[in-house]
Amino acid sequence: MRANLTTYFVFVDLLALIAFTARDLIGWSTGVQGLFLAPAVMLGGVVGERLFPLASETFYRRLALGLLVCVAIGSLLL
Repeated sequence: MRANLTTYFVFVDLLALIAFTARDLIGWSTGVQGLFLAPAVMLGGVVGERLFPLASETFYRRLALGLLVCVAIGSLLL
């Protein structure tokens, strides 16, 4: 399931990148920032892959609900 979602988002992001580039919505500075941040994204993926089997479904459910509560409170404050 996760591999399917990852593949889907890779293709959607590539199409968006092509469309944004064609309309001059992004430039070289955006590409440089992306290359600069790419190692952090890859490190996060590796760490997440290693930690995923260690946590239970209950943990992820509580984490997701906690994040949703934080986002809801943050949106009310804005």
